[in-house]
Amino acid sequence: DIDGDNDLDLFVTVLYDVTVPQSLMFYRNIGTPDNSDFRLENENFLKTLDAGINSSPVFIDIDNDGDEDMFIGGAKSPNGTLHYLENTGTANDPSFLLIDSTYFGIEGDLTITPSFGDLDNDGDYDLIIGEFLGRFSFYENTGNQSSPEFQFVEQLKDSAGNFISAGNIARPFLIDIDNDNDLDLITGGFNGQVRSYRNIGTADNFIFVRDTSFFNILDIGDVSAPYLQDYDDDGDLDLFAGGEDRIFFYRNDGNNNNPVWVFVTDIYLNTTFGGYVFPFFTDIDNDTDSDLFIGNIKGGVYYYENTTVTGINFEDNQPESFNLESFPNPFNGSANIIINMEKTEEVTISIYNILGEEVRQLFSGVLQLGKNKFSWDGKGSRKNNLSSGNYFVVAQTFNNFKAIKLIFLK
Repeated sequence: DIDGDNDLDLFVTVLYDVTVPQSLMFYRNIGTPDNSDFRLENENFLKTLDAGINSSPVFIDIDNDGDEDMFIGGAKSPNGTLHYLENTGTANDPSFLLIDSTYFGIEGDLTITPSFGDLDNDGDYDLIIGEFLGRFSFYENTGNQSSPEFQFVEQLKDSAGNFISAGNIARPFLIDIDNDNDLDLITGGFNGQVRSYRNIGTADNFIFVRDTSFFNILDIGDVSAPYLQDYDDDGDLDLFAGGEDRIFFYRNDGNNNNPVWVFVTDIYLNTTFGGYVFPFFTDIDNDTDSDLFIGNIKGGVYYYENTTVTGINFEDNQPESFNLESFPNPFNGSANIIINMEKTEEVTISIYNILGEEVRQLFSGVLQLGKNKFSWDGKGSRKNNLSSGNYFVVAQTFNNFKAIKLIFLK
């Protein structure tokens, strides 16, 4: 009795099918307790985030405003589309507004999966789309960091000229696995395999070649969706992979050049999430740890907040004398670091790696009241190239200490 009129109303759930736009249907009983008369009033009673089927959420700062925006690949009657939700909040307190359900007209048969990265070394995000039929399409960003424009270029081929394919339901993930300053391609797909394609070209001219040694014969069963990160802060990439209804976790006990994949669990978080699970980790609340978003066959998105602080941790009971922020985050090329001083005082600003080692001091001296801007180019104190991964910007005054996490992508 949803409306308190002493008779039972009716709610009906529906099949999670690409041709079914309804979610939770509400029929109001305008009759009596003894003689029901149900009338359809609403086909989507609860307003929730719904990408149709096979949702695949990813997060990047697409408009270069210092907070992460959300993209969701999915499928709605009958084409796969890319949804864009702008973060209209802040890096600490995000709020998402749906801007476009067919971002730049990008569509595909049944379902699509996005992965962003700078593939031409021009300082902005390009886009790889995994397609239902197994291939991968490259969309070049011909705009800039703040105002992107995506244009289809080609379907990806390997160094031998063959189309790169994952069979069906292609799931791309771009990351520099070998620390050579260009993006490599990790793929998942319907067959459950996780494959790697090393970029043997350059940062601005990619050439992908299949590498059978990185994952060897890693197979999680069905519908793999890979995500790599240094989960245990030991300097190498570990693997999470969405599967048929759960998330697999493999720890890397080797290194990035010679990985040794050790199976840890096939039910991460001790929970199942429906079919076609798609995990994506990001620090959505800017508290220096990775939170988890999960897409699945039903089209919605799960959100798990990481309440365990990792990396640099501190108690700050002193009154704030400055604010610290950095963008874009993740970044490729250089990151802007803004420190807004409440008063004039001495400040030290440094970059630390995940081992707590200072890799670069950006500034040490007196900063004036107001906004002060710095930048970090991803290099160490000797101007040496650093590997991609998690770093911390640490600012310290006599009475205050602040740290924010930066993700460096190559």
